[in-house]
Amino acid sequence: MNKKPTFNELITQKQYALLEKASDSEARLERIVSSISSVVFETDEKGRWTFLNDSWPDITGYSVAESLCNDFVDSIYFKDRKKNLTLLQTLLGKNKTFHRHRTRFKHKKDGFVWVEISTSLILDSNNHIVAAAGTINDIHKQVLQREQMLRRENILEATYIASNKLVGSDLDYQKENEILTIIAKAAQLKQALFFDVSLMSDEVLVENARVLSGIPKVMSFTKLSHEQVMHGHSGLTSVALTGAIENGSLILQNHRSKNGRTFQHLLLPIVEGNTIRKAMILIGENHWNQHDINVLKIFSQKLGLTLERSSAIAAQVESEKRFRYAIEGVNEGVWDWNVKTGEAYFSARWTQMLGYEQDELKGNLSTWSSLVHPDDLEKVSKVLNAHLQGETEFYEGTFRAKHKSGNWIWILARGKVVQRDSDGAPERATGTHQD
Repeated sequence: MNKKPTFNELITQKQYALLEKASDSEARLERIVSSISSVVFETDEKGRWTFLNDSWPDITGYSVAESLCNDFVDSIYFKDRKKNLTLLQTLLGKNKTFHRHRTRFKHKKDGFVWVEISTSLILDSNNHIVAAAGTINDIHKQVLQREQMLRRENILEATYIASNKLVGSDLDYQKENEILTIIAKAAQLKQALFFDVSLMSDEVLVENARVLSGIPKVMSFTKLSHEQVMHGHSGLTSVALTGAIENGSLILQNHRSKNGRTFQHLLLPIVEGNTIRKAMILIGENHWNQHDINVLKIFSQKLGLTLERSSAIAAQVESEKRFRYAIEGVNEGVWDWNVKTGEAYFSARWTQMLGYEQDELKGNLSTWSSLVHPDDLEKVSKVLNAHLQGETEFYEGTFRAKHKSGNWIWILARGKVVQRDSDGAPERATGTHQD
């Protein structure tokens, strides 16, 4: 015959059952907490970690044992600590007990990791923190992707703005400074510099290079020696740069400085024709992706075309200067005509034949046609147009031109188209007038 349990025995059995159920629930909760990818945390009233689940090492690189009992502030990346403490004080001042925000935590190997923290503060009746609990999620990839996208857009816009500044202008010292400022700010660089390849040697690599330092806080340009530029950036070796420039290709190097920060150096040669004249070095902590590199390569090619255009214009100006010096010594009047715009140049002898000073006659084709005798204008225009159309090798014709005194003098005109566009249309013609 089974003996009925006493009242005390029933109470004891129920207590055991409740304890077993609680133990099962606690074990189940522990398994759930351990299996989720988010960090589940708890701190005491002083902000020291009292609980961290198994996801903590996955996000920060530190073991749970290394971090427990440490102040939570020590886990925050040093650049974000002040901001987080200010945020905490603000929340307490507004009597808020829950907040979600993004910040950076220290990472044992990679410097820092972007995280999103959801925190619930447990306060006593005096509004003092008794404990805190919440979750930490790894958002590093999402933040970097967003930053990369924004940086890509900024670099695209910067190269567009910088390219517009090159339109119709030379790549002079001031223009280089403007370009460095635009590119450096968009790409969030530590340093940016131009240097002339002609200044390179085994001993001095970038003597007198234009350097932009302290970006973006200090937008000032200075001239630095090779030693100053290379200080802390040993990845920029003379051998590496010389080889890259001789091959006409860019280089991309990583370099870890003495304080442990990693910099990437991107060198972009600027080619004028088939010769490298300048180079641009961009130095920053952000990694260069292939898209940004390609955009900057295209921009460096535009810089090279600007140098080509500037050299061509300078050569043309010098040639015209020598030409005009030469014609001052001959007894023929010289004209130079921009066929597309109608603008023209008439030498001093050309205007003197007709009794004028150079500044008395406007430099355009209508000045010439207004001086030709009406009976001769149609005939000489046909001869001129035939040459412009490529029907004759030279232009030659005689006509009467009106002297300032009112008399008509006979002129022998000779000329030739010296420049045509890609379609063969005349752009420039030059020639002489002989009395």
